[in-house]
Amino acid sequence: MKEGDAPRLPPPKRRRRWLSRLAKWTVSLALTLAVLTGLLAVVLDTGPGHRFIADRIAAMAPDSGLRIHIGRIDGSIFGKSQLRNVTVADQNGVFLTSPNIK
Repeated sequence: MKEGDAPRLPPPKRRRRWLSRLAKWTVSLALTLAVLTGLLAVVLDTGPGHRFIADRIAAMAPDSGLRIHIGRIDGSIFGKSQLRNVTVADQNGVFLTSPNIK
């Protein structure tokens, strides 16, 4: 080493930035879930989405034996909608029928 040269120090250890990395992953996960939820909402408000909802309602089987059948859902499920050809039945048969529910 020459006179006047500063002694060389070893390079500083790279600090782990695990907290920063965890925050980035958390934000990425939250944004991904938000986008998927929005996409699901858009898909459910289409014709096939309406049919899916009506089929899930018809598939419910509570212990009371109450069954609900929806012929068609018109409009937006998030706004104004109309249920067409709705029937409600129990073990004794259909007891309520409505051609149009707003």
